[in-house]
Amino acid sequence: MVALFGYLSNQQNLTKNRIDNLYTKINSDKDDINKINSVLENQTTQLDELLNYIYKNNPESNIKKDNIKITKDLPVELPKKEKDSKIKTNTTDTENTKPDTSDSNPIKSMQSDTKILNSTSITSTNLQKSTGECLQKKKFIDIKPHPSNSTYQDPQLEINCNGDYLEIYSNGIPTFEFKSITPNALSEQNHNWKIPLNPKLSDKKTDIPLLGTVAIAIDGLPYYGANEGPPQRYADPFLDQILDFCNGHTAPQGDYHYHAVPDCILSDNISRVIGYSLDGFAIMSPSNNIKSSWQKTSTATSAWEAHEFIEGSGGLDKCNGRIDEDGEYRYYSTFTFPYIIGCYNGIIDDTLNTQTQQNPGQNNMRPGAQNPGQNRNN
Repeated sequence: MVALFGYLSNQQNLTKNRIDNLYTKINSDKDDINKINSVLENQTTQLDELLNYIYKNNPESNIKKDNIKITKDLPVELPKKEKDSKIKTNTTDTENTKPDTSDSNPIKSMQSDTKILNSTSITSTNLQKSTGECLQKKKFIDIKPHPSNSTYQDPQLEINCNGDYLEIYSNGIPTFEFKSITPNALSEQNHNWKIPLNPKLSDKKTDIPLLGTVAIAIDGLPYYGANEGPPQRYADPFLDQILDFCNGHTAPQGDYHYHAVPDCILSDNISRVIGYSLDGFAIMSPSNNIKSSWQKTSTATSAWEAHEFIEGSGGLDKCNGRIDEDGEYRYYSTFTFPYIIGCYNGIIDDTLNTQTQQNPGQNNMRPGAQNPGQNRNN
């Protein structure tokens, strides 16, 4: 009987282990599917935009206008709840919200995306003030070197909450495989940024710099605006296809930067925050039902002259942001121009990050708006 009991106990443990392994694999497969959906949505939307761009600039091409739109809107995959989260109520940290996998209706899924983003009862600003917790720091991803980048320094990222500011240090080395797109070699940087922990809206919008950092991604790499430098006549680097698979490339100083939605962050990002603007407001990942109000209205070379802000044509303001139902302002990245932000809607302190400006002194001039022939770096 003792031997039989031992045998049955052993079989029970084996069965339990098999069940645990099966659940682990199911959860892993779900994560893989969510990542594939996110990347697929990004790539197909970008292809749509490129096809539209090709047709508008070359109507006699072999691409038929009726065939430009090649995909339907995909349902938005919502982030999963972190196991170690201490916050049980709905907050602006949308990783605390579980996806509703029981509903296969794409329209309902997209509607639930907006509802979850907006139905927050505790704002991040108020929570931070009451707990003293630096929520922004938690949004940045773990930095690990990529095996293919062995000839470069290992990536470094340090985030500190110091008084009223979030301090960010990065050496500018990507965590994904670097593939050279421009003639500029990748080199280690000494990025130091300081942004407000409790950002405030300004009475007036401020133009982003002609070139240079406008925001910082959660991997510690800078975001630039939606245009290139004088050699490209301030054209759109995304539409001109001079960006790598992560929608970035290197400038003449060897600094890697993004110009559009970074696929590499989206594929690994369980949070909806993909960065912070220099004015301190969060930048959210794209969503199918949140569109930019910037529209392409001409065939001008300059990206900013070719696009026009048409209020009400989308769900975002001129800066590519909005005030959500919880009362908090956020920027929303989009798969169309201006991709990350169109201007600063918050109070911006030019003295905090002077090293981010390619040409200080004209940092508030919108790209291509006043003097498109001025010599600036790429």
